[in-house]
Formats: sequence, C-alpha cells, structure tokens
Amino acid sequence: MKKKITCLIMSLMCLVILGSCGEKAKTEYSIEEFSQIMEDITNECVNEFKDVTDDEREENQEEIGNKRKEIFSKHYKKHGLEVGQEIIISGYYGSFPNPQTFLLMRAEGDVNPESMVAGRFKENIKELPEVNEFIRVKGKLTEEMPFVIDECELESP
Repeated sequence: MKKKITCLIMSLMCLVILGSCGEKAKTEYSIEEFSQIMEDITNECVNEFKDVTDDEREENQEEIGNKRKEIFSKHYKKHGLEVGQEIIISGYYGSFPNPQTFLLMRAEGDVNPESMVAGRFKENIKELPEVNEFIRVKGKLTEEMPFVIDECELESP
C-alpha cells in the first residue's frame, strides 16, 4: 500500500513538473528585436493605406483609425504579442523635450527613426537616466502607434 501511494505521489509530481514546462510568451526584447517587429507592422500599415488619398484620409479618419488598430493587433498576435501586454525592452536612453517621454535607441546616439521606440513614463521620474545610458523599461503595448510603449517604469538604469 505504501508503494502504491509513493508511486502515485511521484507520478503526480512528474505531471506537475512537466505541465509547468510549457512554452511561455516572450516578454523581454532588445531594441533590435522589438524595432524589427514594429517595422514589420508599420510596413503592413503603409501597404494597406498607400492608395488612400489625403482627402479620403480626412473624410474617413475613424474608419482608417479602426483599420490601423486591426492591423496592429493582427501583427502583434503574429509575433506573440497583444495590445496592452506588458513587455520589457532594453536599449540606449534618449531624452525628449518632455521629460515624461523618452526614446530607446539601438546604439548610443543612433537617431535613425527605424531603430528607435518611444516611451511614456507612467509617473514622474525624479532622476532621469543619462543620455545614451543603457536601460531596461517595462511598459505596455499600445494600439495607437506601434513605436510607442505606454505606462513605462524603469527596470534598471
């Protein structure tokens, strides 16, 4: 009887251990990885709306805004992400005129727009990082713009 109980307990422990080994969604990205995902989303958006005239854009702002959000959501899912998901991104800090907004860059002083992500801090930061300092931030994906991470907090300077 003791052997059966011991065997049963061991079997349950193995099932619990194996069950917890499932693949988890990625939540931490380098700026290189993340900016490539965002570039893919932006290119899809540009392709979707390349034939829309300025007048049509003006007349159909709400419709175009909804379609853009659909595209963002679809591509986020394609890359294992979703709107509102918390992620951690690491890169080089770049200042912005508004201290609550910042840039994450691939390399020190790299101002190429395709290699940056903008972020908005969740609350006032008393001591901002130094420009070009390597940092990690945690924030949420938005549906407004693919290159903007919202509600950010400094994870490490």
